[in-house]
Amino acid sequence: MMRKAKSKEDKKLTVFTQRNTQIAEQFRMIRTGLQFLAEKRNAKHFMVTSSASGEGKSVVIANLAAFFAQQDKRVLIIDGDLRRPTQHDIFQVENYYGFADILKEETNVKKAIQKTAVENLDVLVSGMLPYNPAELLASFDFDAFFVELDAAYDFIFIDAPPAIVADTPIIASKVDGVLVVVGLRSAKRKKFEQTIREVKTAGANVVGIICNKAKPVKKTAYYYK
Repeated sequence: MMRKAKSKEDKKLTVFTQRNTQIAEQFRMIRTGLQFLAEKRNAKHFMVTSSASGEGKSVVIANLAAFFAQQDKRVLIIDGDLRRPTQHDIFQVENYYGFADILKEETNVKKAIQKTAVENLDVLVSGMLPYNPAELLASFDFDAFFVELDAAYDFIFIDAPPAIVADTPIIASKVDGVLVVVGLRSAKRKKFEQTIREVKTAGANVVGIICNKAKPVKKTAYYYK
């Protein structure tokens, strides 16, 4: 049975609902900056995290992936939040087989990946949530996993839990770059600084900070190294 989104507004894809608005244009700006980085550093695997729940990271990464797909890029988004998954709600797809089942070796990649309503964009949902996600991630062969996926996709985006969760530094150490989403009206400075430290301690490269949930009268700022 297909699961429906839990909220009316928070889980919309801007690429469909607000194509000609300022927020859509800013997603295009993020895409342009990230494409430049990808070409410069030969990067294609990116993770998104935040300092706390509720900062909008899952919706941000879903929209960003959709904007990449609009440029005829083959894109996969992986729901790596194995505690509070969201991508199946955003894309309105089933959440039966998924990333967790691959980690547990209970299914294979081809069986688990699903197409979305966005052309060129596929999703690997979380699947059945495990009781020991950090242990499964730590023992998983990400190198072989990415080699298999790279044959089919130009970009891979992983939606990870907030950085204070043990799972996130493990994933961060396996990708080419990390994006940190900051909710301007909810983020705490100490938690944000802790997030950056946690990610960098894992040996990951923070390539961008996306400021989300700004007041409509102000422009949202995006920063790239």
